[in-house]
Amino acid sequence: MVSSAIMFLGVFVVLGVILYRSLSGPSTADYPANLTADEVRTLVVETVPNAVITHVTADERSLFVSVSGADGPAILEIDRATWQVVSTLRFAR
Repeated sequence: MVSSAIMFLGVFVVLGVILYRSLSGPSTADYPANLTADEVRTLVVETVPNAVITHVTADERSLFVSVSGADGPAILEIDRATWQVVSTLRFAR
């Protein structure tokens, strides 16, 4: 009986959190101050000429773009708050 009560309590807590998150809208922490969920951002990166994007990943602060160019592979770190390239990591062949 106690085990079933704990199980139902857990289910109601999870459903409550899901309902709260869905009704509260998008979190402001997910988007930089100059970008909202409804906007589309275009970013032109000219750091590596004639580059081909091979992979893109993101974390809370940065967008990481892996490119392959004439100078070899590189990884660009783009700050999501300012949308500027903050570092370029190049690999020697």
